[in-house]
Formats: sequence, structure tokens, C-alpha cells
Amino acid sequence: MWFKRNITIKMACIITECLLSLIPMIVMIYAFFLPNEFNNIFSTLFIVPYFILVINTVLLLISLIAQIFIKTKYHLCDDALIIQAKSYTREIKYSQVAAMTYDLGTLTRWNPKPSELVLFDKNFKQLLSITNPSIIMVALLKKKCKNTKISYFHTKRFLSLLAIINGAFLLVSLLIILFG
Repeated sequence: MWFKRNITIKMACIITECLLSLIPMIVMIYAFFLPNEFNNIFSTLFIVPYFILVINTVLLLISLIAQIFIKTKYHLCDDALIIQAKSYTREIKYSQVAAMTYDLGTLTRWNPKPSELVLFDKNFKQLLSITNPSIIMVALLKKKCKNTKISYFHTKRFLSLLAIINGAFLLVSLLIILFG
């Protein structure tokens, strides 16, 4: 199976995490401010997966158009990962990979960082670094490198977004209820 880098993966993950973080807030809106309309909550909650689907489809289309111009391809074979670039071809056996790190990336104003997959050998020498890898490729590579340790970075971003968005909304809601 051939893969290319996915330039929109970080944005898709962040937008999806933000939209999923809104679900408890929607429930709180109905509980605090629209208790008589609580039976309509499911029609409102359906909007979240709809927006996730629409936004991710648009980002996927952008990525597919951009992949026309990306020359490096990654092929997951039965026993090796083959990297085929414009001027060279490289093969990394799955048995060589002892550790992997997958960084989901950050979207900050001053220091944005793309998502990145890094493969290491048994001496923790870097074998390969792929920026903006396909999530499907990462999952399949993890499956093919059975005895490999994998570390994830920036995985708590969703929990932070969930706490900040819903905590702020809960605080504002309580203030409105108490002083409104």
C-alpha cells in the first residue's frame, strides 16, 4: 500500500478535537438554559458530527490535490517500509525498528509544529522522520512493527481543550444563573 504525506492532518485533528469538545457544552446549554427543549438535544448534537465530516472532507480534498505535487512515497510491504523519493529509494526492515514516536503537532502562534513520525533502531539512532504522515500509515506501521515501543506526544491536547472550553462555559453559565 502506497502513502504520501498528508499536509492537512494536524489541522483536521485540531478542528475535530475542538468540535468534539463542544458536545458537553451543548448538553449544558440544554440543561441550564433550555430545560423544556431537552428532547431536541439529539438534533442539535447531530450538527457536531456533520461539521466534522464536512470539514474533514474539505481538508482531505485539499490534501489529495497537494499530494499530486508531493514526490516522496512510502510503501508498506510485508517485511519492510520502502521510501521512494525522486532521486533515491530506501528500505527499512520492520525488524530494524525498535521504537517509534508520533507527535500530533501543535498549532501555536509563535512555534507551530507539524505532526511527525520518527523511527528509531535498537541503539535509538534515528532511522527515518516523516512530517505530516498519513494516520492510516502510522496505524499500519505500528501493526507491522509488533515488538516496537511507541510514544505519543501532544495527546492531552483534547483533554485540555475539553477542560478549557467547558470550564469557561460552565463558569459563565453559573454567573448568568446567579447574577442574571
